[in-house]
Amino acid sequence: GRVLAGSGDGHLYALDPATGAERWRFRTGGRIRGAPAVADGIAYVGSGDGLVYGIDVAAGRETWRFETAGTELDAGEYGFDRTQIQASPAVADGTLYIGSRDASLYAIDPSDGRVRWTFGDGSAWVVASVAVHDGRVFNGRSSSGRFRAIDAASGAELWVHETGGLVFSSATVVGSTVYVGSGSGRLFAFDAATGAVRWSLATDGPIVSSPAVWDGRVYVGSDDGTVYAVKAAQGAA
Repeated sequence: GRVLAGSGDGHLYALDPATGAERWRFRTGGRIRGAPAVADGIAYVGSGDGLVYGIDVAAGRETWRFETAGTELDAGEYGFDRTQIQASPAVADGTLYIGSRDASLYAIDPSDGRVRWTFGDGSAWVVASVAVHDGRVFNGRSSSGRFRAIDAASGAELWVHETGGLVFSSATVVGSTVYVGSGSGRLFAFDAATGAVRWSLATDGPIVSSPAVWDGRVYVGSDDGTVYAVKAAQGAA
């Protein structure tokens, strides 16, 4: 019975879906660039202040907050921002997963905000949202260009692939295949269990958008100005 949306003014808004009237607003300390996730009456959202919030959907009250390592990092020291959370969270099998520009992927207990594990990668941001499937968390990175499968329970790396470009595209999992775009201009189809490349399709520009899969086809936009429809099984446009 509510539409939830984050804003550049730092608020998470709850709106009446029929009229657009404001039900409540919750203020964070930075811009909200990712979409919230909702589970069991709690909305989860990351903010530019480096915090992850759990907010009661009915009342708009904070239930907990989690401080990422980025809250202690100074952009001036690195020459780029390492505090903001841009990724949207994902809740699956009783765990909240969210990445940050502090180069960490976090697994958090959604009931109290306690961290279960973290996975870092130098200074490579986690801007894309993760996909979770069959006990695996699929996660792309910025400057390292890596795309990984991580064990959802332990945070251990299961496989990794160098995509050749920034991975700002959020992955999509269908069956046993993971689809994701890369700044290298390629759309990849990985075997979800092994990380083997089933196929890849080259475009003439970086792929930042997230692929959608329907009826045997993968749809994705590229910065070359083209939308591609690709046969999911063979990778042919």
